[in-house]
Amino acid sequence: MIGTLLIGWRPSAAWELSGKVRLASGLPTTPFIMTGATAGQLDFSRYNAGPRLPVFHALDLRGDRRWSWRGVQLVAYIDVQNIYARKNVSQLVWNERKQRVESDEALGILPSIGVNLEF
Repeated sequence: MIGTLLIGWRPSAAWELSGKVRLASGLPTTPFIMTGATAGQLDFSRYNAGPRLPVFHALDLRGDRRWSWRGVQLVAYIDVQNIYARKNVSQLVWNERKQRVESDEALGILPSIGVNLEF
């Protein structure tokens, strides 16, 4: 299951505020071989039979400011992905040193700022 909810608001011609909520059920995984000479390799005889990853969810917020001059627009923005810094699990990986399966977490909060020139 994958779901996305978008919402936006323009309080004036110069300002735009928006947000996005993302939600996805955890993906199925293929288990690793835990012992023997092939430890750390995926056991494809049990394809997608491993535990599911945790549910993914994130909240993104963005603010835009626009200036217009003779048919040219300058847009400055700030965008923050995953505003509450949830460490979503993106995959399971084999740790060679510790000889065990570990969660690989995606980035937490990801801010960005930028400027667009539209003509």
